[in-house]
Amino acid sequence: MATSLRSSQPPKRIFAAAKTNNELELLVYDSIGESFWGGGVTAEAVKQKLNEAGDVSKITLRINSPGGDVFEAAAIYSLLTQHKADVECYVDGLAASAAFTIAMAADEIHISESAMMMLHNAWGMCMGYASDMQAEAELLDKVSSTMQGIYSNKSGMKADEVQDLMDAETWMTAAEAVEYGFADDMITRDPADEEDAKALAASYDLSKFKRGPRAAKDTKRVGGKDCTKSCFAYRPDDDKANWKLPIESPDNDAEWEKTHIRNAISRWSSTDMPNASEKSNARGRIKAAAKKYDIEIDEDSLKDSADAEDEPDEGDCLCACAQCKAGSCGICSDPDCNDANCGPACQEDSEAAALAEVERLREEFSFLTI
Repeated sequence: MATSLRSSQPPKRIFAAAKTNNELELLVYDSIGESFWGGGVTAEAVKQKLNEAGDVSKITLRINSPGGDVFEAAAIYSLLTQHKADVECYVDGLAASAAFTIAMAADEIHISESAMMMLHNAWGMCMGYASDMQAEAELLDKVSSTMQGIYSNKSGMKADEVQDLMDAETWMTAAEAVEYGFADDMITRDPADEEDAKALAASYDLSKFKRGPRAAKDTKRVGGKDCTKSCFAYRPDDDKANWKLPIESPDNDAEWEKTHIRNAISRWSSTDMPNASEKSNARGRIKAAAKKYDIEIDEDSLKDSADAEDEPDEGDCLCACAQCKAGSCGICSDPDCNDANCGPACQEDSEAAALAEVERLREEFSFLTI
């Protein structure tokens, strides 16, 4: 086990590393990214510590950080995930925002019973023209989408469930972090270390994360857009968790719609849609949306596997007459059968039977003329 750095240090912000035998311990007890005053943990500093440690089989990452620069966090995350050593993380006091992202790089995450974790959407500040604001919004959406993928992969949660947590800026206790899958287990630490970690976490200025309660949203975020119920092909009720297969953009973004229409077609067979009536409506909505953009739909794309198995072959008879029901379509006695379910085979056989009867009568009453 690597030499502990925490026990000999007073409660203060620090980034340090210690190597014992074949293990490296990284102590991230500061904000992420270099601050105006020169503090903070940077990807460059982490890379330097990894290079100095050389070949190690295990990295122990200890975190007590309020977060900071998302791109520094992304770089540190990449450095740790690409390292061949096993990474084990301990959340000692706080892993919030960008620090939460770094924690996700670990193969195992342990959280102290009094610690907390927090995730949210990317945020930033911008000055300039409306175009600058729009570009900033698009960038933030892309960053949030990237983070969402990382969090979803680590926790095993669905992407839309993670997005709901990010939208709500979710603060989690140790037990909640384990419940959501962002930590593997909750641990009890030495009381002195516990108090030091809490004292340091309390010293951080977290005012930028404080915000009032949010009103419940009646939209579901997809590809950076807040989509209403009408944007989805399958929408059985008002529970947005049940809205599936987005095909319509709230701002009439044609390229977005084309992409999601194609996705809806490809994902049709793998999407759970228990409401049969609404599923049928969804099929029609996708066809209409595809027609709008001249998107071709393969004949079997919007069929269920069961539908494909039960689908009659061309020529199969679906007639409801007694002979056809008995499997004797070839001798259907009604040459004028107009049953709505009458299939091509029945019609052809009925026509053949009618022609044969006419021919028989012609021969039998050959003396008659018209």
